[in-house]
Amino acid sequence: MKPLLEIEHLNKSFGGIKAVNSCSFIVPHGKIVGLIGPNGAGKTTVFNLVTGFLSSDSGKIKLDGVSLVGMSPDRIARMGISRTFQMIRLFPHMTVIDNMMLAIKNEREGLFDAVFRIPPLSTEEKHNEERCMEMLEYVGLETKKHEKAKNLSYGQQKLLEIARALIADPEILLLDEPAAGVNLTMLKKIGDLLKKLRSQGKTILIIEHNMEFIMNLCDTVVVLDYGQEIAVGAPHQVRKNKKVLDAYLGNIDVKIVT
Repeated sequence: MKPLLEIEHLNKSFGGIKAVNSCSFIVPHGKIVGLIGPNGAGKTTVFNLVTGFLSSDSGKIKLDGVSLVGMSPDRIARMGISRTFQMIRLFPHMTVIDNMMLAIKNEREGLFDAVFRIPPLSTEEKHNEERCMEMLEYVGLETKKHEKAKNLSYGQQKLLEIARALIADPEILLLDEPAAGVNLTMLKKIGDLLKKLRSQGKTILIIEHNMEFIMNLCDTVVVLDYGQEIAVGAPHQVRKNKKVLDAYLGNIDVKIVT
């Protein structure tokens, strides 16, 4: 089976500095792949290139065999890629359900309609709201639907971001540090959610600095350093790789549950 996402010899420079340097890796269908490395290794830049927020200098990006190079972020999203960002991008003064409704709006409805819609809801909007509620239940936020997003805990806001990214039923989900800054209880909840998604056939590419979290979650780990992959493999293999130890992990004690 061909991989869902293919990155081949991808390059991006900023002012002569190579942010991504001939980077190549694949993301198979139905797997969780971790993208790790030191700060400045090019991880988020790779995400921005894949999702069309940046244009590559050269290289190939393919989703299910179709080139994404040159496509706009909107078109890439319609192709089946959803993502979250390091910095939470919610509407803090809007309710949880309205944040979800904004994520599901079709092309015929603009942001003004989503924010200032006047009841009664149309049949389509009612259907959309039902879908939003199903997704909130999926991530465990159904009881928070009328809460303003700003009143959620940081971890709950992370879950809401994931729910918003999932509402389009993407082919692949790109998560940029979903576990950063959350407590241990929420960390387990996010991990269990991602494992559930994988068990249901979802494909995930994840950036994360919590090594114990990533090593116990991912099927494959890709390690970047200076914009180039220096190791690709199963977590237990990557953990012992000398290049990875020298560049990133060092003496970090990572417990891998088998």
